[in-house]
Amino acid sequence: MGALLGLNTLVPYPAVTNSQRVVLVATCSAMVAVLIVAGWKRIVWGSRESLLFGVYAVSAVGLLGTGTGLNLAVLLAFTFLSCGTLLVTSELQVGEIHSIARIVLLLAWIQLIYAFLEAYLNVEAPWGYLGMVRASTVGVNPLLPGLPGRALGTLSQPIPLATLEAVAFAFLLAMPRLLPAIARFVSMGGFLFGIFLSGTRSALLAVSICVLFEFMFRGPGWSKPFRGVVSILLPTVAIACVGPAGLPFFNGLAGSFSASHRLGAYASVGRLLGRSTKEALLGSGYGSLRLVFEAGFLQSDGVEAVDSQLVYTLAVSGLLGVLLLIAFLWLGVRRSHPDFRAALVVLLVMMFSFDLMAWPLPTFLLLFVLAARSPTGKDAHDCPSGRTNGAGAREVNAGKKGPPGVRPVETQE
Repeated sequence: MGALLGLNTLVPYPAVTNSQRVVLVATCSAMVAVLIVAGWKRIVWGSRESLLFGVYAVSAVGLLGTGTGLNLAVLLAFTFLSCGTLLVTSELQVGEIHSIARIVLLLAWIQLIYAFLEAYLNVEAPWGYLGMVRASTVGVNPLLPGLPGRALGTLSQPIPLATLEAVAFAFLLAMPRLLPAIARFVSMGGFLFGIFLSGTRSALLAVSICVLFEFMFRGPGWSKPFRGVVSILLPTVAIACVGPAGLPFFNGLAGSFSASHRLGAYASVGRLLGRSTKEALLGSGYGSLRLVFEAGFLQSDGVEAVDSQLVYTLAVSGLLGVLLLIAFLWLGVRRSHPDFRAALVVLLVMMFSFDLMAWPLPTFLLLFVLAARSPTGKDAHDCPSGRTNGAGAREVNAGKKGPPGVRPVETQE
């Protein structure tokens, strides 16, 4: 599983040639197949996998009218990869889950170092910008205007780089026992710096919401209402004192191309629903995005990127695909472990400004945090957060017998 994440970090699917994509997809499929074969006795197909399969299946139906055999083969491969990753992750043991989380931290550090070399020493990105333009950075960095542009890392695009850094930050925020204290704080600062190097304001917003979420629901031992008041009051006071123009997220955002492009995605929802009944319900199929742009159903600002997962799904999988995706995410959030919900908040927020599931690495990260099951250790040291609340505590307490007539204490979330 760690090799799967590492390979898709160092070799981004959208940036490589078609022949390299075939090799990449085949290698990833072989990795997942090995994992499934190794743990087939424990793996059980469930409702989450069914809903995720349904999202891809609807895309396949749309392909019947507009797609090619190659698109269908790629879709089948990604369906297998996604559902297989979800199945395998749901059966991983606690130690294995911790190991994968630490691998994500290592990958984030590798990307941070490479992004630093690109931004400050003009080292060329391995795949350039989306495999099309040889570059070390791209565009203008709104968070660090003094730099030559937005760093790409080895992911060939700033937003996946920022997403990885933000998820790694969320892991350490919610699970302090993953690293020693000093290494944890240094790493969290480094990952925040990586977001700034990428110039991705949506990732900075996602991290801010993630911090508020963690403080509100799992912060100090204060009452939840008091934590909620503080969570709302602190950012409000900060904005009032500094002013919107003084915050990196707000600075230059109003009227920017980034904002107008994403607003344009949501403005196209009506046009997408106004297509033929078949396309409105089932979409136009995987790989048909360019046709949807050319038909005028999506943004017309010259950039053929949707930058919204829900609108992207509506375009290729229709209204049925959107409903299945929402049901999958809702069920996944309900069953997710509290230690991974901070990272889940980051990924869900990023979905509103990035077609996250069009990229393998962010997709695998999302599936990992959704499916990683609850720690079941006997004490807090078996739980990476050092907390015993949640399902892990319920499972431990379930096996303990108290005095006659007294029920075992259950720690509620």
